Amino acid sequence: MGKYYEKCDIEVKYMKNQILQVGNIILLIFSFILFSFGILMQEYVTIFWAIFFVWIVGVIYSVIKIRERIIVLCFFITLLTFLLGGSFLELILENSIETIFSNEITIHMSISLYLAVFGIILGCLFSNKVARIFKLEKKIKFRESDLKKYFQKSAKIITYFTLFFYFVVLFEKIFFVRDNTYLEYYLEYATNLPGVVVKLADMFPIAFWIFMGSMPSKKEVNRAMLFYGGYSVISLGTGQRNKFVLGILMIIIYYFFRDKMDHKQKWINKKVCFVGLLCVPFLISFLYFFGFSRDGIQVNHISTGEAIVEFMKNQSTSADLIGYEKLYETYLPENKLYSLGRLKDFFQNNVITQALFDIPVYQQQTAEAAIYGNSFGQMISYLVMPWNYIQGRGLGSCYIAELYHDFGYIGIFLFNLLLGIVLSNSIYIVKSGNMFVIGIFLLMVEKIIYMPRDTTSNFLYTGINFTTILTIVLIVIIGKMIQMKYKER
Repeated sequence: MGKYYEKCDIEVKYMKNQILQVGNIILLIFSFILFSFGILMQEYVTIFWAIFFVWIVGVIYSVIKIRERIIVLCFFITLLTFLLGGSFLELILENSIETIFSNEITIHMSISLYLAVFGIILGCLFSNKVARIFKLEKKIKFRESDLKKYFQKSAKIITYFTLFFYFVVLFEKIFFVRDNTYLEYYLEYATNLPGVVVKLADMFPIAFWIFMGSMPSKKEVNRAMLFYGGYSVISLGTGQRNKFVLGILMIIIYYFFRDKMDHKQKWINKKVCFVGLLCVPFLISFLYFFGFSRDGIQVNHISTGEAIVEFMKNQSTSADLIGYEKLYETYLPENKLYSLGRLKDFFQNNVITQALFDIPVYQQQTAEAAIYGNSFGQMISYLVMPWNYIQGRGLGSCYIAELYHDFGYIGIFLFNLLLGIVLSNSIYIVKSGNMFVIGIFLLMVEKIIYMPRDTTSNFLYTGINFTTILTIVLIVIIGKMIQMKYKER
């Protein structure tokens, strides 16, 4: 009888998933019709409604198999937070969009955003076919290596050793902000710590995620995550909210993946999810008030609901960068590939290149850095608000704006199509069992989900820079030494 009910439960879940998938396809087709109509009628409000429905499809798609698609869900959350939230609220509450740009530029913004979101979800929907074509299920299987236990030990040693220096650098930043201001931190902060201390601190997140990629026990994970989460909370002392929010999202991603991988024990349960969802409104409200507190601005008491609305409106201003790129496109250098700017900076400015070639290095927040550098964020900030930029302020960046500058609408669509395929198939990377591949991937994921407010290639730089390579080499060397020590016994 028990097997009968279990079979019925599976069939019910299957039917629900099928209904949701059909609903997603209908919504996607409806959104495309709206999008086409909006372009034809030159109505950006209609196009934003199309974006809203595609975003809903993305969330539903992620939730259907949330343990496998948690990264996709987190990316849609950051899209909402940094690009879409304010516009969606205005659509729902007023059926209008407040814009600082002309009708033509606002339509361009809406087209760019639609192509990005539509490309991601299309990539997600085709991800299963891609997985079957490349036979990822057969090619990528969980493998245990004889050396893995030694590499796990060495990764753990380096993680806890560098943790101390990680916190030392953090507290130096906190004390600087305390004695100066949040804005001065961006303009004037320079560490007084020895270079070796800073380098050891930089190694912590790399060693940490490689250690997590080795799939340690739940007890080991909980202990390490306590320090990682504690760092994320304390980092609020620098005035930055992104480290805190990204830290929470990364913890959620990891626990959902482990829940999928571990068939012996639960890592995530419904009670934890329910409590987490209840905390979200209060967390958003806290982040809203914190933003004023760090700038020394007093704000009148408002309700949690009003704080959420204001927070979403204030945070989603990164979408303006897409408009500014179009507005100032004649002033932006055509020979710059801003989407690859972070990689170009790495290859030009690393110690080896600097020793061999006479390539100039520009000081940050200067006109030279904006004009001759490879950062879209600096260049657009300099064009839009030159005086504030020199004083240390900036608009940040946005991967969609960079892609449009470099490759146009087709570049936005194709990049996001590929991104959707990769993120939706990320579970196969976790299943590979290669702790180095998993660790570097998780390290890159943090940068990927921050791309709506960051430069495009930052995630690639994270995976290939010298600190990452050095950390991997040390883990391997120390792991080999531990293996030799055990063999001598």
